[in-house]
Order: sequence, then C-alpha cells, then structure tokens
Amino acid sequence: MGTRELLDKIIADAEERAKAIQTERAEQEHQIAERLKETEARLRAESEELLRKRTAAILENSRSRAELEKKKLLLAVKWRIIGQVCEEAKKAVLTSPDYPETLNRLIARYARGEEVVIHLSPQDTAEYGKKLKAKLGEPMPIAGGLVIRTRDAEFDLSLDSLLNIAKDELITQLARLLFSD
Repeated sequence: MGTRELLDKIIADAEERAKAIQTERAEQEHQIAERLKETEARLRAESEELLRKRTAAILENSRSRAELEKKKLLLAVKWRIIGQVCEEAKKAVLTSPDYPETLNRLIARYARGEEVVIHLSPQDTAEYGKKLKAKLGEPMPIAGGLVIRTRDAEFDLSLDSLLNIAKDELITQLARLLFSD
C-alpha cells in the first residue's frame, strides 16, 4: 500500500468516524431533548398541582375567615339584643308601681346596724327620697336601685349591678329563649 492509499484510507476512516460521532451526537441531542420535554412536562404538572392546592387552601382559608366573621357578627347582634332586653327590663323595673316598695324591702333587708347610709340615683332621691325609711347620702350616678354604705362595707344593689348578676346567671337560658333556631 502506498502513501496515497494509506492517506485515502486514513481520510476515509476519519470521515467514517466523524459520521459516527455526528450520528451519536444527534442521538444524544435527541435523548437530551426528550428528557428535557419530559422534565418540563413533569415540572409543569407539579406546578399546576401545587397551584391548585394553594388556591384550594386560600379559598378554604377565606371561607373559614368569612364563616368566623359571620359568627362574630351574629354573636355581636345577639349580645346587642340581650343588652336591649336588659335595658327594657331596667325601664320596666324603674316604671313599676312597686319600685318604691322594692327599694324599701332592699333597705329593710340589707341596711342593718348603725351608721348606715343609703345612696340613690339623683332621680330616685328627688322622687322617693322622703318616702323611704332610711338615712340618705348624696345621690350617686346609678340608673336605679341603691348603694348601701356602712362603716365596714358597701353593698351595690344598683339596678345595673343586679341586672348584670342576673344576666350572668341566666345568660344561657336567656339566649335559648331569644335565639332558639
């Protein structure tokens, strides 16, 4: 084999090897492109699933907050109604024809001993003060009822205090009566 033939063989082998490398490179590029498409599709699906889950969580959170806000508003309305019922009860007591006698009964029951001073509201002092059988002190800023002061103690029998005690004791029954659904 001569030099020329040897060179032709080397060139032919090199060209054949170059074609094989190009074919192998094309195959690898195709495989990489396929893996890239698969990875892209998987990532897109995972992202969409994550987005669906987050959207669902946000919606559920919003629904929960809205439900809680609804319950809070309903509770506020119920407390306002209970407050109105208590105000109506207070008006009923203050306008009752038995109110002066109720004051006298409270005084007789709780105002015992020496140095007892009875405090009424300014309106009750003016209207009933002279009719009551007790030593009156200065009027106090109460809606009705009375406050008894002795040397050792003070008894708050004001209408607001008594209604608050009754409301605390009867709140469940009052709510059931007003809001039985």
